Amino acid sequence: MRSPLSLVAGSLLLGTTLSRPHYAHVFIVASLVLIVLGSLAARRRKSYAGLTLLLAAFATGAAMRSAERPAAPRTRATQHAREIDGTLERPCRTRADRATCLVVEPDQTRIALAFPARSCDARVGDGVRALATLIPVQPTVNDGALGPGATLFADGVRFRGESAACDVTPRPPTPVALARRAGDALRATLDRGISRAFDTTAANRARALLFGDDDAIEPDTVDAFRRTGLSHLLAVSGAHVALVAAILAWFARTAAARVTAIAERGWVSRFEALFALPAVLVFVCATGEAPSAVRALVMASLATVAKLGARSSDGPSLLAASALVTVAFVPGWRTDVGWQLSIAASWALVSAHRSQDEPSLAEQTSMLSRATRWGCDWLGSALTATLRVALLTAPIVAAMSGRLPLSGLLANLVAAPIGEVFSLPLVLVAALTGALSAPLGALFAIPAKWALAALFAIPTVAARWPLASIDCWPPTSLQQTVWLAIVGAALLAKRRRSLAVGVAVALLAVVAIEAVHRREAQPTGILRVTMLDVGQGDAILVDLPDGEAMLIDAGGVIVGPDPGERVVARALALRRRRSLAVVVASHPHPDHVNGLRAVLQRATVRELWDTRQSERWAGGARWLAQRTQAEQGGARVLGPESLCGPPRYFHGATLEVLAPCHGIGDETSPNDASFVLRLRFGAASVLLPGDLERDGERALIDAGILEPVTVLKLGHHGSRTSSTLPWLAALRPRLALVSAGHPSPFHHPHESVVDRLSALRIPLLSTSERGMIVVDLFRDGALRARDESLSRCSACDEIRIQPPAQESFR
Repeated sequence: MRSPLSLVAGSLLLGTTLSRPHYAHVFIVASLVLIVLGSLAARRRKSYAGLTLLLAAFATGAAMRSAERPAAPRTRATQHAREIDGTLERPCRTRADRATCLVVEPDQTRIALAFPARSCDARVGDGVRALATLIPVQPTVNDGALGPGATLFADGVRFRGESAACDVTPRPPTPVALARRAGDALRATLDRGISRAFDTTAANRARALLFGDDDAIEPDTVDAFRRTGLSHLLAVSGAHVALVAAILAWFARTAAARVTAIAERGWVSRFEALFALPAVLVFVCATGEAPSAVRALVMASLATVAKLGARSSDGPSLLAASALVTVAFVPGWRTDVGWQLSIAASWALVSAHRSQDEPSLAEQTSMLSRATRWGCDWLGSALTATLRVALLTAPIVAAMSGRLPLSGLLANLVAAPIGEVFSLPLVLVAALTGALSAPLGALFAIPAKWALAALFAIPTVAARWPLASIDCWPPTSLQQTVWLAIVGAALLAKRRRSLAVGVAVALLAVVAIEAVHRREAQPTGILRVTMLDVGQGDAILVDLPDGEAMLIDAGGVIVGPDPGERVVARALALRRRRSLAVVVASHPHPDHVNGLRAVLQRATVRELWDTRQSERWAGGARWLAQRTQAEQGGARVLGPESLCGPPRYFHGATLEVLAPCHGIGDETSPNDASFVLRLRFGAASVLLPGDLERDGERALIDAGILEPVTVLKLGHHGSRTSSTLPWLAALRPRLALVSAGHPSPFHHPHESVVDRLSALRIPLLSTSERGMIVVDLFRDGALRARDESLSRCSACDEIRIQPPAQESFR
């Protein structure tokens, strides 16, 4: 067995990826049974031992993942003020006039605090005390994916907040704090050198290459890097660390070999390790401790330890060990895309080896000149490496961007050497010399500018090529795992034919999984209501019984990450929805319609329902522009005048528009003019009232058109101005749903509404506590609800709802 550690690590990680959180005890018992049986079988036949070890590793990983299931849903997020007394863990990073610092309290609670610039002059390892207003870090979670705030959450940060100033208590630094202080000093030196040596444009490019800071790069340029699959050049990747480690090791080895006392005693390797590893550690700290960079540092450290101990080690084993070490200390990195890409790309490279049965390219071209032979050999090796990396990382890239960059295969052959071999060292030299002398730095910056200009021109040109990238559905986590496992194992094989067979098997498996996934993602014969977790807003996807779908709102913000782009469009892609029968804008408030821009750009919408309030409400101008764009794209826009009326057959269900059906008065608020939709499927029904408040509820009660429903979405996110007792008594829902922020700036759902539902024995599921919620309604009136917990992220917990007692409404 080649690289047994890599196979064990792979089985463990597969177990953590594929397991579901409902059966922790089953996986734990299974792992123990497999270990015992393997020990007994190994006595008779050693071949059983290896297989049993892999199965036990898989079961152990599954048990670890399943054991993450919490005893209760995530707590309701609330904003609160309290005194923070902890230790500064990492250097503060300043952007504009704000500095963000990571503080760790004695109980290991990690807090990201924002201060006005230069108001908290603390060094890593110092004590920090501040009075801060804190908000829990609880990213949105949909289909197992974390939304905004995921990076902080993966790093173990559980609160973020703001403070006006802090009191600093100097403390002796630990070794780790000392390395981070040195890294902070190195970053400040490099940043000062870049500012002195480069002009503004070149300086922004240098910082993007060196620190992964692309905020100052033009968005079109960043998009070109992404579309051509060259984004890794604008991030602190493992290749950065490997190159810096190789340069430092060469300098240390060369210097040590020239010192007679060191060379005679055979201490060259020790000197190399003592000098290069601490220097690489400082470099990783200076560049922000990205997960991929830390993984590369751990791998380099393990390789050095093996070398000093005169122990044999191979690339796959070192990579597997580094992966296990990093996720053992920071489990959240397992979901970090940069870490995943680093592992996959490194595996594709370290698992490569030249077949002993075939002559090399240089041997086949012995009649050519020596330079030509070398060039052909290098080009063949580079192309092979690029193809291996692109092949293995394809599902991760597709899941991240929804595109496969075809031009990157050729562009990377040129861009990678220019970026890693030329630009990075030249920028480092120019920055270091610029910190010492501006004229000297400007001199060394000349070739660095040329290299940076060439590097940034490549994706811009490659993005214009025909078929530079192709759109594709983002693969599911199961598809990614199966592809990585099969193709990754095939890359270890010595025969090239094995890789072709592995790719073919992986493709067949992915296609089979896709067929099963589409049946689940686009159900027929049921009415499925999916309340997406978009924070403070609404976005509801309804899968209709005939297989069509409708979308009611798409969340939205005025400033910040767009939930329509990050959540709703991604949810449609995962459900393989290119078209929607109907998109409903319940009312033109930003938290309901601003996210529709991304949906209207990506999906074919046959009908767009609008209450026509945007013409008369000053804040509806933005939505009016989006509606006009949808009309130009072929969507048929309908208003209440053509939608209100008796119930009608609607894609296998029955739909009735209850409001606003009697005109919208000048005094009517946009909330009370929301669309109110009632969907029936056999004995099951759901009422979706938008942001309806008490006046709108009273009007519908007085109209006498309400009747008991199976599922009710609370109006206005559970505000105290909605969900009145007469409204609930008239509807008698078996289950209530609410979409609210976490934390909600308006304290949604309000305690009075929650208490009212509890008194009526109506179960409440809230996205602020459970993430995305899926409710399946069946023709016989039965329902099944599933939710996602922030601690689980990759699986849903099934909840069966019992109807409330009738006397609860009396």
